[in-house]
Amino acid sequence: MMDRRKRAPGAAKAKEVYLLTGLVQCGACGGPMIGNRRRAGRNKDIYAAYECNNRKRLKACRAKSINKEYLEQYVLNELIRLIFSDEGIRYTG
Repeated sequence: MMDRRKRAPGAAKAKEVYLLTGLVQCGACGGPMIGNRRRAGRNKDIYAAYECNNRKRLKACRAKSINKEYLEQYVLNELIRLIFSDEGIRYTG
């Protein structure tokens, strides 16, 4: 049944890959952050961001969205700095 639903015609497909979905929590309310893509600005450029699910669905949070590229790059840089550096490798070994 799950396989049948997975390939259902008309099912929504993500147009972006959100690496941190399910891993990032909102700093204001602790809810999950989910990926969202929309058009914004005067030129209606595509803007991909992480938003608090409580803000989007329940209207219960006031946290602003975070730019997708900025957040993912920040997390990757911190992983490199803390885990893949010489100090991090010595610590885990």
